Amino acid sequence: MMTEQQLIQHLQQHFDELIEQLQPIRPLPYGKPFQFFSESELNYLNQLLQGDLSHWLSFDFKNERGKIIDADQAGIEQIDLHRHGHWSIDAIHFDQLCAIHWISLYFSEELKPFIETYTQPSTSVKPKQKLALILTLLAVLGGIGSYLLQDAVGIVLSVAAFFLSMIWYGLLQLRQYFANKQPQQFERTFVISSYFALHLRDYAVERLYLDHPDSA
Repeated sequence: MMTEQQLIQHLQQHFDELIEQLQPIRPLPYGKPFQFFSESELNYLNQLLQGDLSHWLSFDFKNERGKIIDADQAGIEQIDLHRHGHWSIDAIHFDQLCAIHWISLYFSEELKPFIETYTQPSTSVKPKQKLALILTLLAVLGGIGSYLLQDAVGIVLSVAAFFLSMIWYGLLQLRQYFANKQPQQFERTFVISSYFALHLRDYAVERLYLDHPDSA
């Protein structure tokens, strides 16, 4: 069984194998029109767009009018770097959903120990439940007092408060049930895969000089 750190390194090694054909990896100039790219820069960008790594990345380009173009929506296969010479790179992001799918599909055995031991942190609503019971008790006492004093308005208000308190208590009980209900196999797999995909994303951002989604 791999430790968490060993699995992270294992994923990084396999990712390095995926990007071997990109050597040498280089940072690309942002905001610089493609027509001013060197031939090696154009070739490298074209590898990112058309190569095996293309589905791992999302590209935002800026056209000559300053409009941001999503390469996926525009159709990556339709983008000709020479024909769109006035365009420039606005951002290149790592596709974390692709990483989640890749990890869950090809590393299911390595994930098993983490999935089997994963439990969702429990959430306690007991203080609110106690408050709801106290309010219910006060409503009952208020109703009794109003009945003894023959206060019709007080009785109506006490009954309403009683039912509202009971409804609140019931909702809190329901919330407690769903909060502590342990996720199914698919949900656990997704949570664990997402966790390791985050580590892989940070690694890929550094290795490929990509934009980090948390950066300003």
